Amino acid sequence: MIQIFQIIEEASRGSKFYNHKKQRQEKIDERIRRMLELKDSFTPEQITRAEAQMDALTAQLEQSRDLSRFIVHVDMDAFYAAVEMRDRPELRDVPMAVGSNSMLSTSNYAARKFGVRAAMPGFIGRKLCPQLVIVPCDFEKYRAASQLVQQVMARYDPDFSMVSLDEGYLDITDRVATEMDGDTGDQTEDEVAQRLVGEMRAEICRLTRLTASAGIAANGMLAKICSDQNKPDGQFFLPRERPAVLDFLRELPVRKVSGIGNVLSQQLAALEVTRCGELLERRGLVRLLFSECTQLSLMRAGLGADPPGVGRDEDSHQKSVSTETTFAATADSAQLSELLGELCQQLSEDLRRKGLRGRTVTLKLKTSSFVVRSRATTLAEPTSTAAALLAATRPALARELSAGEPLRLLGVRASALVAAEGAAGPRQATLTEMTGRAAAPRHECPVCGRTAGSLAELSAHVERCLDGEAGGGGEQNGGPVGGQKRPPAPHSGLPRTKHKRIDSFFTAVKRS
Repeated sequence: MIQIFQIIEEASRGSKFYNHKKQRQEKIDERIRRMLELKDSFTPEQITRAEAQMDALTAQLEQSRDLSRFIVHVDMDAFYAAVEMRDRPELRDVPMAVGSNSMLSTSNYAARKFGVRAAMPGFIGRKLCPQLVIVPCDFEKYRAASQLVQQVMARYDPDFSMVSLDEGYLDITDRVATEMDGDTGDQTEDEVAQRLVGEMRAEICRLTRLTASAGIAANGMLAKICSDQNKPDGQFFLPRERPAVLDFLRELPVRKVSGIGNVLSQQLAALEVTRCGELLERRGLVRLLFSECTQLSLMRAGLGADPPGVGRDEDSHQKSVSTETTFAATADSAQLSELLGELCQQLSEDLRRKGLRGRTVTLKLKTSSFVVRSRATTLAEPTSTAAALLAATRPALARELSAGEPLRLLGVRASALVAAEGAAGPRQATLTEMTGRAAAPRHECPVCGRTAGSLAELSAHVERCLDGEAGGGGEQNGGPVGGQKRPPAPHSGLPRTKHKRIDSFFTAVKRS
């Protein structure tokens, strides 16, 4: 692994990719440094109080734990690459990837042995594996294969939920109950569930000539983790018992949990938290250093107590639906406009399948120099139509293209979601609501004047204001932290009075 990192370092040194990663890591390191300074300022009494508050949350999560369901996460193995190898047998025994010299979407398992991964520039992939074959993306072919997979899944759960072309969730609890009413011999419920999933995977393989892996557990979070345990072409069953769940999570790396990405995992590692079991041990620091939403997510990861259900239940409190794609850097407006139309059509289909509409539409783009920008538009009425999504994002794309810099990624996101009939679905409870505490006092950003519910939230927001990380796509002046727009605010351009306010802010954070 060290040798792979060295090759990547040497191959990318001096490139836009390398410079972007270096600048991003410097920002992460600075954020972690400030977090540790804040941690060192806490008294034992503060940590004890925070632990007690988190104990109330964990008790509530335990009370709502549902171990009655059989939730399945199906994940197609190296999907794009597998489709290409199916159609081109000569690629089966050679290292290959799908994408371009600029960016790879996925790679087959032969290439992964060399360290070639998704979201890696193709030129670095070829440094790691000189014999690597790179095949361009063919999304029409991948969508067709995905439709066949969905036909099979629908026979086991008509209300299955796809989250992308190559993965989806099912609740087979009712199907298991139906099987148990028939002649299953001496099979237990758990054994019937595992047999059904094995049969489903075999059907997918017969119909598509592609393999799928699956995880079976009591909720979606655990099922997704389990689907990665026996890849490729395997399945993993986690018993629906609390001791079994906690034992499974105790040594599980936090990076395996969906939603814990590179930045958060580095922050946790700085707090000596690398395993899910350690999240519970460090719950006091989690309470003091992270936002309410992150606190709730991390405690769920430590306990394995995700909200019950899948599919429509998950979609009802889903915050956003999005789709994006990477490609070789280009400034061709016709090509990018056509691609934007395809993304809006795909997002429209996803929204309609989930029975949702979005009021806020965000265009995401990445330039050839790896700068990520987002541009949000709030509509008068929520929508799920491709035409309305395209009308909301096309002007923003035109403005970005007028600068002349090539783009390498486009994405579209719908948020501020409501149910298709126009009534907002039930939302996810906040930590305040779950613990029954009074609402926290609001804190004002010294840069833009926005407010936040905790100093930890505000500290992260101020850093974004200072470094302009979102490229002008963050909070809008005068609204709460977490809004859709923010003017860029690099530190060097701030008036002297704001410098003083910022210094006072960080002094206050240390004293709190």
